[in-house]
Amino acid sequence: MSIAIERIKALKKNKQASHLEDIIKNLLRSYENEASNFLTEIQLPLKGRNITVYIEDVLYFKSDGNYIQVVTKTKTYLHRSTLNSFNDSFDTNHFLRIHRSFILNKFYIKKSVYNSNNEYKFYLKKEEQLVSSRSYKSLISEYLSSLSKDGLTSICYTWSYTN
Repeated sequence: MSIAIERIKALKKNKQASHLEDIIKNLLRSYENEASNFLTEIQLPLKGRNITVYIEDVLYFKSDGNYIQVVTKTKTYLHRSTLNSFNDSFDTNHFLRIHRSFILNKFYIKKSVYNSNNEYKFYLKKEEQLVSSRSYKSLISEYLSSLSKDGLTSICYTWSYTN
């Protein structure tokens, strides 16, 4: 353990933090692949080739008829499938269904604001805003209460009533 800590310190001194982040992401990805049956990557066709999009890089999924828009930090991809067929493939510890058209990656939620009538507005780290529907209120309330148990309430969501 002390060897690992020394190596991290050396990498930071050499300004190789991004390299360290990539190594940690790869280790976590391989660990999660072994430990879970959930989807960890999606193969998407792009200009005649298949590309791999890792689930942890996805900001959110948006339903678009018989297609899903896979929105990442840098690009939006189309995948021919329905959101309902994907819903059970995601780890609920990482993703939150807020609307029949949206599944959010919890990691990228900056804050949520209660609008009224059991609707929330979610602000993502990419400065996007998505509004939940009332039918997913129980899932959202469960998520927000888990945040308050962890002491993350003030960071992740704010209550404000708008008229």
